[in-house]
Amino acid sequence: MKLPSIPALQRDARAPGPLCSWRIPAACVLAATLTAACGGGGTAATEPVVLDKANMQPAARKANDSFVLFELATAPRVFMLSSIAWFESGKPYQCLTDDAQSGTTTYTTSRPGQELQTGDTLTVKFDNCVLDADDPSARMSGAWVLTVRNITGDSSSGVIGQPWSYQVLMQYQNLNMLSLTERTMVDGEMLVTESSPGIVNADFHEHVTTTFQTAVMRLTEDADTHTYTQASGTLVSDFTPEETWSATISTELDSTALAGRLSFATVETFKGTLGNPIPAQGQGRIGTGQPQQLLLRAQATGVEGTLTTPQAAESFFIDWANF
Repeated sequence: MKLPSIPALQRDARAPGPLCSWRIPAACVLAATLTAACGGGGTAATEPVVLDKANMQPAARKANDSFVLFELATAPRVFMLSSIAWFESGKPYQCLTDDAQSGTTTYTTSRPGQELQTGDTLTVKFDNCVLDADDPSARMSGAWVLTVRNITGDSSSGVIGQPWSYQVLMQYQNLNMLSLTERTMVDGEMLVTESSPGIVNADFHEHVTTTFQTAVMRLTEDADTHTYTQASGTLVSDFTPEETWSATISTELDSTALAGRLSFATVETFKGTLGNPIPAQGQGRIGTGQPQQLLLRAQATGVEGTLTTPQAAESFFIDWANF
């Protein structure tokens, strides 16, 4: 239920960004896979998990990992709400400006030199790209492709009450990170829509809604595979003095670590404060198509879980630091 790091909304949306802006979506994907106990390689499990006292806490953690999909869904924001004039289409850029051995990132658009519009594509390719100068062993390869399905309005107009929205198809193509200690991969696609009724005052306060749908998304970390199917979610971000977020999610999940399949769905909207991934409230239910079910309740200090089976009920509490 923890909400991963979400890119900030850039109100000066058409102002050129720095050349290193590739780090925002790259780091977004990387953080997403590292905060989830994801998986790679192998075939996803198909038998339902039999929930019991021994696996109820691992199952709760796997359900929490599904919130990483919101981070993947907001990755396009840095390109859709900002100018892309800061890069030259098709040109490889060093990942670290002072290191010729740091690998490259290449941005390629279907209409070079033009801002993204309906029907356009943007491909971002990472070639042995160093992500952090302090850890040159951690390198990213692979690509993701953004296809613009629709754009309406202008998010950077500054006009009060002018709505805007965009819809993109994000395709993650064997996007992987290798280091001395970890192997991480993202593979799959999702349809993402972001919209707003427009700013509500001269201080640029705004309510932004992000939704995603994905038929299949596979996340990989070392030997554990998470395959999300028929997943969907909605995130509402209030860029106002209240700075609140609320989220709902529903997904089927195959996990090699759990050796089976389960479902996770919101039964009470998760709510928190922007900049803080921990929800103050909300409930989700884990089911497997079996008589057992696990109810998770988010609290300010941690997560309370209640496993109900035909035989008995079991409960646990995990503080956020250990969840």
